[in-house]
Amino acid sequence: EIKRMGPVHGLIFLFKWKPVKREVAIVDAESVYFAKQIVTNACATQAIVNILLNAEGVDIGKELEEFKSFTLPLGPEQRGECMGSQDVLRSVHNSFSKPQCFQFEET
Repeated sequence: EIKRMGPVHGLIFLFKWKPVKREVAIVDAESVYFAKQIVTNACATQAIVNILLNAEGVDIGKELEEFKSFTLPLGPEQRGECMGSQDVLRSVHNSFSKPQCFQFEET
C-alpha cells in the first residue's frame, strides 16, 4: 500500500513513551545521516530532518544543505546539539505548534 502513495523516503514510527532507563548503542554508519534528539518536544521535527538528510534526489533547500555539510563530520550527539541551535529549524518547528492562550496565575 505504501508504494501507491508515491516516493517514500522514510517512515516514522510512534511509540508511547515509558520512563525506563536503558542504554541504546548508536551505530555510526557512514552511509546514514543521524542526529540524536537532544531538544525535548521535537520528535517529529527530528525524525523528518533525519529522513530528509538521508533522502536521495530530494531538493532539501539551501539551509538544510548547509546544515548537513557543516554537521556531516560530527557525531550523532553533536549533530543533535547543532540542530537545537539552528534558528531556521526552531522557527519552522515552532510555526507548527498549536497556539496557546494566555494563562493568568491566581494570587
